[in-house]
Amino acid sequence: MQDGITANLRYSTLTADWDINDTLHLQTILSDWTQRQRQVVDFDGTEFLITTDDINQIQHNTSAEIHLTGKALHDKINWLAGYYRLNLDNKQRFYRWGMWEFADASAVTVTSNPVTGTAVPPPANTAYREYVRQTAFLLDLNGFAGGNMLTTGGNLYPWALTQISDDSLTSSWDKDRALFGEATFSVTQKLELTVGARISDKSGGDYRYLPNDAFRTPDPGIRPQGDAFSYSGIALSTEDPPKPKIHTYKFSASYHIRDRIMAYLTYAEGFTAASTPQVRIGPLSNINSIPASANAQPAQNATSDPLHPDQVLIDLPVETIDNTEIGIRSDLLDGKLRFNATYFDSTWNGMRITLLPSDDGGNSQPFPYSSGDGKGTASGWEFEVDWAPTDRLTINAGVGLIDTNYIQAGVFTGVPGQVNITGNYPGAPFAYAADTTATVGATYRIPMSNGGQVTVVGNYGYTGEYARDAAYQRTQIDLNGNPVLEPAYGILNARVVYEPAARNYSVEVWGKNLLDELYVNGGFDTRDIWGYDFSIVGRSREVGVGLSFRF
Repeated sequence: MQDGITANLRYSTLTADWDINDTLHLQTILSDWTQRQRQVVDFDGTEFLITTDDINQIQHNTSAEIHLTGKALHDKINWLAGYYRLNLDNKQRFYRWGMWEFADASAVTVTSNPVTGTAVPPPANTAYREYVRQTAFLLDLNGFAGGNMLTTGGNLYPWALTQISDDSLTSSWDKDRALFGEATFSVTQKLELTVGARISDKSGGDYRYLPNDAFRTPDPGIRPQGDAFSYSGIALSTEDPPKPKIHTYKFSASYHIRDRIMAYLTYAEGFTAASTPQVRIGPLSNINSIPASANAQPAQNATSDPLHPDQVLIDLPVETIDNTEIGIRSDLLDGKLRFNATYFDSTWNGMRITLLPSDDGGNSQPFPYSSGDGKGTASGWEFEVDWAPTDRLTINAGVGLIDTNYIQAGVFTGVPGQVNITGNYPGAPFAYAADTTATVGATYRIPMSNGGQVTVVGNYGYTGEYARDAAYQRTQIDLNGNPVLEPAYGILNARVVYEPAARNYSVEVWGKNLLDELYVNGGFDTRDIWGYDFSIVGRSREVGVGLSFRF
C-alpha cells in the first residue's frame, strides 16, 4: 500500500536536577508523548483483496519520575530511592477487508438493465476462482468443515466469505505507579553487595464504541475519509478487576579477583502487568458459551450487552520472570584483551502465549488469541572477546548459546460443540531465539603520510535455525512430527572509510549482506489457513558510498 506506516509524533520532556548537599541529589523527569499513526497492511501481497488491514491509532501518555540519590559512611553506601507514575491512553479504529473482492464477486446479486428493463447477473470473476482452486489443490485444503474448495466452484468456506471483515473502535487506559529503591554496599575493597526492591501498582480499563458508519471505502486502495474516531455511543465499558500490588526484588554480588578481573552473581525479578483486554478470537457464534473454567470473565460496568458475539474478556494474570546470571568481566594484557563470559537462567510464569482458535472440524481460525497460562524457560551462555594485537588492528568475536522451551502450553479448550483453542506444545522453542548465534569482525587502521587515515572494517554474523512464529500452530511440521525451522544464515558486511588529517569529513564505501543471503526476519506462516505465507525477508545485497561532514 502506498501509505504503509505514517505517524505524527509530539514528544517533550522536562528534567530538573538539584544538588541538595554534597551527599544528596534530587532529579525529576517529566514527559508528555502523543502519536497519531495509520498503518495499512496488505498481508497476502496478491492482486486480490484477500486480507487488508487499515489501523488508525491515537496514543497519549504522560509520565513522572523522581530520583533521590545519596551516599553514606564515606561513600561505602550508595543508594537510590524513587517514585514512578505513568498514565497511558490508546484509541484504535481497526478495519479489515477480509475476502472483500471474493465475497462481492460471488454474491448472487441481480441488477436491472436500464436499457432492456430485464434483470442480469453480475459478470463472473473467473480469475479469483482459479486462484482459490489452485491454492486448495496445492495445499490439500479440501477436507475441512464447510465444503470442498474444488467442488464448490472455487467458493471459499462460508465464514471466510461473510465474517472475516471487521470494523471496530476501541480504547484502553492504564495507570502505573511504583516505588523503588536500591543500595550498594562496599563490604571490602573487593566485595560489593547490591539489594533492590520495587512495589508496583496498576489499574486500567477498556472501551468498545459504536463507530459511525460510512467510513470504510469499498476498496482498501482508497484512503478512508472522515473522522476515524467518531462514534454514536459506548457498546462496552470494562474496568480491570483489582489486583494485588506486585513486589519484585534484586540481589547482586560482585568480587574483584584482581584489578581488572571481576566476577558477579545477580538474581532479579521482573514482570509484565496485564489488563483485562477485549480479545477478538474470531467469528464463532457460540463463543459466548465458553465455560467459566476457561478463565472467561463477565464484563465489568457494561453499558449494553456484556459481550460482542465474537469476543470474550480474558483476565490475564501478571507475567513474571525470575532471572539468575553469573558472569566474569576482565581486561587483560594491559587492556589489550577484553574477555567477558555470562551464564543466565530465566523462568517465566503467566507467560504470554499466542494461540489460534479452531472450529469443530479442527481447522485453525486466523484470529490470534493471547493466553496468560504459559510457562517457559531460557538458559544459555554468552562469550565476548575484543583483542587489539597491534595499535592498528582490533579483532572482536562473540558466541551466544541459548536453549528456550515452552514448558506449559497455554491450552484453552471449550466443551464439545464449542470453540477449541490449542497452545504451543511443550518443548517448542521461542520465536526468533536461535540456539546458536555468533559474530566475528576486524577493524584495521592505515595512517597516511598527509595525516589522514583509511579504516577497513569487516563483520560477519551467523544465526542458527530458528522458529519464526509465536503462534506455533502456524509453524509447519514434518512427517516425523518435528517443527520445520527457518534455515541458518550468515550476513557479511564491510566498509572502507577515508578521513583527512583534520577529521572534518569522511568518505565511505560500504557493502551490506555481501553474500546476498535470503532470510526471513518477520511475518507468519498461514498456508494452512489463508493459503499464503506472510514473510518479511531481509534486505538483499547492497553497496553504496557515503560522504559525511563534521562541524
